[in-house]
Amino acid sequence: MTEPIDWLTAEWSAAEERIAMLVLTRPDAYEAYLRAARLVADALADVGAPDALVAAYEEGTALAERVLDEAGLLSQGLSAPQVAGAGFAIRHRELARETARAAAAGRIREARRRGDAWVVVEERGRPDAPVPGVYRRLEMRLEDARGLHAFVEEDPATGRPRYGVERVPLDPETGDATGQPAGRETFAERLEWERRVEELRGSS
Repeated sequence: MTEPIDWLTAEWSAAEERIAMLVLTRPDAYEAYLRAARLVADALADVGAPDALVAAYEEGTALAERVLDEAGLLSQGLSAPQVAGAGFAIRHRELARETARAAAAGRIREARRRGDAWVVVEERGRPDAPVPGVYRRLEMRLEDARGLHAFVEEDPATGRPRYGVERVPLDPETGDATGQPAGRETFAERLEWERRVEELRGSS
């Protein structure tokens, strides 16, 4: 069964898409919408869960109208429902990032408690999906916060999967990146990729 947050996120995304379409035809309005949406998201900073965000959206248009008034943007003719949708979309993404970050920190603490050598900080998608899609796995060596980012993406030239791995320094407590990725390698075959990832895990 579809949850309220599911159809609302679709509505919020549609509002953002309508705003994005203004970037070439009405750049001033586009910038004003972005500013107003950011202000709405900031006003929702105390909303800490998706269910609470759904409840808050019942007054979303009123919130957007208040933000537009306080920011002196009412005279620009912006649509309050559209501003509300975009602002709620921003806050929803922030909540997702905050939730993922807290979960990653919890996995790191638990792996350290168990005495593990490595921990999976984050994983999205499937490396064996029948249709090439986005797969991402970020692992961290607990000893020195060395990260390995293994990924699968579609090769635009062939439409086939392209497998890759790169090294990235991570924060030892949160798993956040603390520097730029380096040593990117890509492979056409999955087994070759998996072997290389194992080699990098075992190297000093």
